[in-house]
Amino acid sequence: MALTLLAATLLISGSFAHWIEDGGTGLRGVCADGTPSGCLDYADSVLAITGSDLAGEVPAALPGIAYFVSSLGFLTILMGIVALAGMRSGISAWAAGVVALIVLIVLAVQADAAGGIWIPILGALVTIVAGFLPVIAGADG
Repeated sequence: MALTLLAATLLISGSFAHWIEDGGTGLRGVCADGTPSGCLDYADSVLAITGSDLAGEVPAALPGIAYFVSSLGFLTILMGIVALAGMRSGISAWAAGVVALIVLIVLAVQADAAGGIWIPILGALVTIVAGFLPVIAGADG
């Protein structure tokens, strides 16, 4: 249980770290201030992963919660919550770790990754391990 708590803490807190460098500016994973500046909103996420502007023009009048929910860091927050929900059985924690790890590795490879992306990557790895422990314990016991 302690390992799952650590994993969820790393995933959730790592969402607020700078994940990629964009022209000398570090972009955080989640849009916490309700604006698309300085974070990986959906348009910046698509651009960072694919290298092309497939998202089109970003509407200027979106409410702040829309930027928060559509930012890439919101995914790691959700995966941290899913890991906590699957703390006892381990299956959903393991799956949350795999999903988060795949997305974060793709982003790190495709974009100019900053040091902050290693926090949620470590959280994803710990989540995978924490998800396997209840499964292994259940098989033995």
